[in-house]
Amino acid sequence: MVVRRRLRTCCLATLFWAPANAGLAHSSGVAPEPGDVWTAWSLDPFVVVPIAAGAALYGLGLYRAWSRAGVGRAVTQAQVAAVACGTLALGASLIWPLDAMGDSLFVAHMAQHIVLMAVAAPLLVVGDPLPTALRVLPRRWRQSAAAALRWRPGRSVWLWLSGPAVATLVQTGVVLLWLAPAALSAALRNDVVHATMHASLFAAGLLFWTAVLRARAQRRGGGIVALLVATKLTVIIGALLSFAPRAVYPVYGKLGSAWGLTLLEDQQLGGLLMMIGGGMMYMVVALLILARWLAVDVLEPPSVANARASEPARTA
Repeated sequence: MVVRRRLRTCCLATLFWAPANAGLAHSSGVAPEPGDVWTAWSLDPFVVVPIAAGAALYGLGLYRAWSRAGVGRAVTQAQVAAVACGTLALGASLIWPLDAMGDSLFVAHMAQHIVLMAVAAPLLVVGDPLPTALRVLPRRWRQSAAAALRWRPGRSVWLWLSGPAVATLVQTGVVLLWLAPAALSAALRNDVVHATMHASLFAAGLLFWTAVLRARAQRRGGGIVALLVATKLTVIIGALLSFAPRAVYPVYGKLGSAWGLTLLEDQQLGGLLMMIGGGMMYMVVALLILARWLAVDVLEPPSVANARASEPARTA
C-alpha cells in the first residue's frame, strides 16, 4: 500500500510540475548556446507526463510481479535493466540534453534521432514493458486487452506490418521524409510538426526492432537482411551529408557559430555521426544475431535443436 501511495503521489506531482515548467522547453523559441546546456531542459508536459506515467505504471506492475513470483521471475532482471536504460535514453533524447541542443546544431538533432531509433527503441523492445505495466489494470480490463490483441483481423495486420521487409520500408520512408530539408525546416519552426517527427521516428524504430528482434526462426534471415539494409542506408545518407559541397539545411543559419561550427561543418559532423554511430549500431546487432543463429541452429546437434524447437509446443 505504501508503494502504491508513493507512485500515485509521483504521478500527480508530475502532472502539476511538468505544465508549470513547460516554459523552459525548447518551444520557447530560444536556441541554447554552450553555456545554456545545463539549464536547457525540454520539459514539455506532452513528453514528460507520458514518460513519467509509463515508468510509474511499469514500476507498480513490476512490484506486483516480483511480490508474487519472486525477484527475477515473471519479469527477468535483464528485461528490467533494458526498460530502465531505454527510458533513460528517451529522457536523454526528448528531455535533456539533445532536444534543446537540436535547436542549435544539426549534429545534435541527428544524435537525437539515432538515440530514439537505435538505442531507446531496441532496448524497450527487448525489455517488453507493456505486459508488466498492464498488471496494474483491473482483471477485467486485462482480459479485454488480451481479447483485443487476439482479434484475428488486427493480428493479421500486425503480423504483416511487423515483417522485416515491411518494417524496413516503413522506417526507411519515415527517415527519408524527415531528412528532407523542407520537412526538417518545418519541424524546427513548428512544435506540432516537431512532435510529429519524433513520434513517427520512434514508432518506426519500435516497429523495425520488433520485426528484427522478435522474428520467428524462419524470418531470422530476413531480420539480418533488414539490419544490413538499414546499415547501408545510414552510411549512404551520412556520406552524402559529410561530403556535400554545400549546406543543405539553411534553417540552422548561424546558430552553430556559438559552438564554433559553420553551417557546413555542423552538417558534416551530423553525417559522420550517422555513418559511424548509426551505421555501426545496426551492423553490430546484425553480427550478434548472425552469431547466435549460427551457434543455435547450425552448430547445435540435431537432437538438441529438435528438443529446443519442441519446447513451446510442450509448454503450450
